[in-house]
Amino acid sequence: MTEGSVVPASGSTVTGQESFGRHESMSAQPTVPDAHRFLTLDLLRGIAAISVLLVHIGYLGGYRWLAPLGYLAVDLFFMMSGLVIGYAYERKLLDGMRWCSFMAVRIARLYPALFLGALIGLGVQVWLHGTSGIGLHSLGQFFLVPDFTSPLLFPLNGVIWSLFLELIVNAAHAAAVRRLSTSRLAIVTIACGIAWAWIAGSTGNWGGGGNWSTLAGGFARIGWSYGAGLLLYRLIVAGRLRPPAFPAIWPIGATFFLLMTPRFGAMVPRIGATLFLLFPIVVLLATHARLLPAARRLARWLAALSYPLYAVHYPLLLVAADSIGARSGAAALWALTAAAIMLFATIAAYLYEAPARKWLRSRLRQPAGV
Repeated sequence: MTEGSVVPASGSTVTGQESFGRHESMSAQPTVPDAHRFLTLDLLRGIAAISVLLVHIGYLGGYRWLAPLGYLAVDLFFMMSGLVIGYAYERKLLDGMRWCSFMAVRIARLYPALFLGALIGLGVQVWLHGTSGIGLHSLGQFFLVPDFTSPLLFPLNGVIWSLFLELIVNAAHAAAVRRLSTSRLAIVTIACGIAWAWIAGSTGNWGGGGNWSTLAGGFARIGWSYGAGLLLYRLIVAGRLRPPAFPAIWPIGATFFLLMTPRFGAMVPRIGATLFLLFPIVVLLATHARLLPAARRLARWLAALSYPLYAVHYPLLLVAADSIGARSGAAALWALTAAAIMLFATIAAYLYEAPARKWLRSRLRQPAGV
């Protein structure tokens, strides 16, 4: 997933124009979106998290028409993450921010939701299957150590794989930032996109990354999406892309359409167009979109909701699937389940995740970040 508050951290405003060929060339003042315009990305992140919830309800409840491309929200998360990390931290990293300091910020941002998701996953595992499969390999998942005994990287809570890859790519980005010129970034991003299109196209699995058998594809997947977001950031601050100030309803409506619209026509061309063309356009427009003041509170709530919702929803849905089964009135029960999970995620966001992030930052002695 992409970032918490996507407003650049204090002191992190990007103030240089990057030469396309030489990343270290910084001179002119770029146009940086203000905080209110970044709220559109917050809103998109919440929509994306809800679409993941819905697509999993579709799989578990038999409603395959429900948000059929919701799993592509993960790619949208990665793309927004690349752009936002660029805005908030690339200038700091180039100015001497230590790799360890950057990773401490990222761990403080991601770990509270990850821990809660793993804890709930452990409880659900015991509830549904007993303790026979629990061991050190299970406890390691709380510390992002994959389970080498399972086909899944993180069987306690399958969605943790994307947070795992996010931290790996964050680490690689920070380590290579001084050598990662925009031209090199473009080459790596395009290569990952080609690799991901080939892997997913040949296997028919565009949602890979969470299994050992699909992990290579997962790296290509995040390499394309995160790299594309970072490339958008580079081109915007270099003045090579000047996104128009569209009303926010356009990227919001496009996100709903791309993730939620039922199946129609040939799906592979639709998926390819979404990943490689339409998502970059949506993210680009969202960086400078005009969000009405009345929608800003909604955007802040969706931003707070997104990480906890993504992290906790799947194991809770497994409990619901075990309880609801094929009984009559299942659709209403699934709707109530979705509402209850969103309520729980909202409570967790404000009463657990935000205080936990603050505590972790204080322990790691890092300033608040995105």
